[in-house]
Amino acid sequence: MPSFVTPKKNTQFIFYVGLVSQANTKILQANPTLAAADFNVSGDGGALGALGTTPTVTPAAGRMVKVTLSTTEMNFDNVTLVCSDSAGAEWCDLIVNIQTSARQVDDLAWPTTTGRSLDVSATGEAGIDWANIGTPGSTQSLSATTVATVTTVTNQLTAAQVATGVWQDAVAGDFTVASSIGKTLYIANIVPGGSGGLMISGTNAGTTTLGALTITGATTLTGNVVLSDGLTISAPSTLNRAGFSVTGNGTGAGVIATGGATGNGLTLSAGATSGHGLISTATGTSFNGLRVVGSPTTGEGLLVIGGSTSGDGIKVTTTSGHGLNLAPVGISMHGILSTGGNGGTSDGIKGAAGTGGVDVRGNITGNLVGTVSTLTTYTGNTPQTGDVFPLASTEIADIKTKTDFLPSATAGAAGGLFIAGTNAATTITTGLTTTFTGNLTGSVASVTGAVGSLTTNSDKTGYSLGVGGIGATAFAAGAIDSAAIATGAIDADAIAANAIGASELAADAANEIADATMQRASSNWEVGAPVKSLGVAIMKATHRTKDNAGSLEIYRSDGLTIHATQTVTTDAANLPVDELTGAV
Repeated sequence: MPSFVTPKKNTQFIFYVGLVSQANTKILQANPTLAAADFNVSGDGGALGALGTTPTVTPAAGRMVKVTLSTTEMNFDNVTLVCSDSAGAEWCDLIVNIQTSARQVDDLAWPTTTGRSLDVSATGEAGIDWANIGTPGSTQSLSATTVATVTTVTNQLTAAQVATGVWQDAVAGDFTVASSIGKTLYIANIVPGGSGGLMISGTNAGTTTLGALTITGATTLTGNVVLSDGLTISAPSTLNRAGFSVTGNGTGAGVIATGGATGNGLTLSAGATSGHGLISTATGTSFNGLRVVGSPTTGEGLLVIGGSTSGDGIKVTTTSGHGLNLAPVGISMHGILSTGGNGGTSDGIKGAAGTGGVDVRGNITGNLVGTVSTLTTYTGNTPQTGDVFPLASTEIADIKTKTDFLPSATAGAAGGLFIAGTNAATTITTGLTTTFTGNLTGSVASVTGAVGSLTTNSDKTGYSLGVGGIGATAFAAGAIDSAAIATGAIDADAIAANAIGASELAADAANEIADATMQRASSNWEVGAPVKSLGVAIMKATHRTKDNAGSLEIYRSDGLTIHATQTVTTDAANLPVDELTGAV
């Protein structure tokens, strides 16, 4: 069972309290009623929170109340428990404050014999009695202890004995510790300078393998040197000295370099500022400064890539020879096969004339395929179909003077020139003097001058008269009667709005129209008559009407079809009208 002396920080703590009775404050409350809301805890004066474990009466029905504080609730220097009866009528309030400590009594060391003390130094270290060390006869490791002075060593060896034992030791097992002086001087019982032994100044027997070798002075190697893991040469300490200088003998090459399976035979990088990647100079007569041979199949003899920004792939400068002299060998092989860049204005070939020269010189005996932007002079050939020749500025000006009068629209289209055939619909806003040999379609505001003849046009579709186009004086009295106009010849679409007014009708004509209107049978117009129209008013006055349960029904001339209805409001004091028959 753990100890609770003293209360330990961040460790569960259990204690018991008694709650004073409100009825008699001289006694403790027996079997007090406890609720979770009665107990709250605070850490270091912080906000109160509900106790994690509700206290219980232990033993049951007694006066002892068991309180349990969790490790979280005890993780403060001051833990305050507030007990208050939430019901408010049984026991008195209680506050318990607990001060925690880092260690308990059980954590402290104690002597095996009661009453003895432990010697502690002024700086807090406990004293050690060498006579009281457990198992002093056993081996004690003092690997981390520094011994200042050893006064007496039993059977101590003299310096001469130590030296003799070291230098005369011939046991191979004594020289196996790596990096030791013995293993370094006498390797595998081989004398220094012997094959496999320590390397000394002079001629070392056999072959010596070195893990690394640094030589600061000049070194002369008279034999062939084999390097099995590459060669790295740092920049020389002497200014302007070559990092690598090799001279061949006889027909031997200065350098023979063979790349790996996919590596380059030779990779050269120019200096960081202005050095060239490769300078090659021939010394003999008619020898090449650089001779490059491609692979036997499809490899290029020379593959050159310019700088990453604007550097040229090849730049050639000569003293008296051609900048580039090409003589390919092979079937269908071109002297130059050139493709321009992939952006901007990139020419396949761009030539600039030198002193006294031209951009491109040479005869073209075959066909020229492509587009020539400008041809300054053309001689010695017959013009072919599709040839384009430059015009003098005066010729262009003469043509422009004529074409300035032409409309920009396509001929035959709206706003364009008239052409033979079908033209787009055209509006002429000025006078037109011409002879029409075909048909004239559209409206003519007026015609000035004599019209030779007009042929009969039986199709009057789309014809119309403007307002006042035909006055009353245009026809003799009785010239137009019902026999002169076919049925349906004149309808609403044939007469413009306000085309016929009071001034266009003679009084007799108006009377005849009125008489015909009043005498026309309703069966001819009743179907399309609007509900609120004069025609329906006439139908109500002359046709059958019927009161059908408060709805007045207005029938058409057949006496069976209802055309319109009206709501009827009746008055019992008046005599009702049941039905009105049609006029007879």
